[in-house]
Amino acid sequence: MIKVTDEGGGFDAVKHFDTSDYIKLQQDRENIGKRNGGFGLAIAKDKLDSITYNKKGNAVLMVKKFRKTVS
Repeated sequence: MIKVTDEGGGFDAVKHFDTSDYIKLQQDRENIGKRNGGFGLAIAKDKLDSITYNKKGNAVLMVKKFRKTVS
């Protein structure tokens, strides 16, 4: 489990976390004057078990579960 918090203004995690359509994601970012991005969010969404943001959007809790394998 990793929790990251910064002092920035945060962002709308619900609105900006739809990474299922990468072309739309980039168009939406361009429309609000932002550079290409969101790829880290897409990777995190794919590889982690859960990602939870606080209401302000400046803190994220990321969880990855590991299973112990027995040979």
